[in-house]
Amino acid sequence: YIPISQRLNFNTDKFGYLKPPIKLGHKNDAIHTIYAAYAAAEEQLQHQRQPDYMTLNWLLTEYKKSRLYTELGVETKRRYRECEKILEHRLDINGTEATVGQLRATDVDSTLIRRLLDKRLADYQAKGKAGESQCNNEKALLSSLYRYGTQYIKELAPMKNPCHGVDRFKVKVRDRYVTDDEYLIQYQCAQAYLTYLPIVMELTYLLAARGVEVTDLKIGHSTELGIIVKRRKGSKTTLIKRNERLKAA
Repeated sequence: YIPISQRLNFNTDKFGYLKPPIKLGHKNDAIHTIYAAYAAAEEQLQHQRQPDYMTLNWLLTEYKKSRLYTELGVETKRRYRECEKILEHRLDINGTEATVGQLRATDVDSTLIRRLLDKRLADYQAKGKAGESQCNNEKALLSSLYRYGTQYIKELAPMKNPCHGVDRFKVKVRDRYVTDDEYLIQYQCAQAYLTYLPIVMELTYLLAARGVEVTDLKIGHSTELGIIVKRRKGSKTTLIKRNERLKAA
């Protein structure tokens, strides 16, 4: 029996009893087996009595405790932390002002995800930002929550991931590069803070390299012919010829 004040997260009949009831065993089972089943059931019920049980906020908290999250790369975790702001997006739930994070995970479908992402994009663009990449990353976070939930949370197991089939936004290709003046401003700011950062900036620019490719460089990569750059993401290793500016860097 679930008291009326606690029924929000439970499926009960009109008398307040769980539907379906929890089966603890058979009358011929050993008493310790029945007690063990009862203890496990009570622990689950206590879990469900949490006010935010099965909300997206709760799902995010549980996801962060999981192996799926802990095995993510540092950069992916950083990107996901930035994307958590989508759960703070304000909306109306049954006439009450709330946030996306307060939505019950089982109530979310692909049409809600689509409308939410469209609204998020409009908000970013109203602030003068492009927004497409950020919205795509926010969708990736939500998809990861449901990928975890459908594997580890019984109530979500029957669900289809609502992010599946929701199209990503097409990201516009950058059509300009920073000017020499813009680079100089950034370079001078870097000089004021960290002694090594201007060197990394110069090498990144002159070698047409990613930051991580620059920090991968070793003394042995500097040869008489030039600098050997081992590229990431499947690109081929390249040899960059020296010039005076590269020698200085």
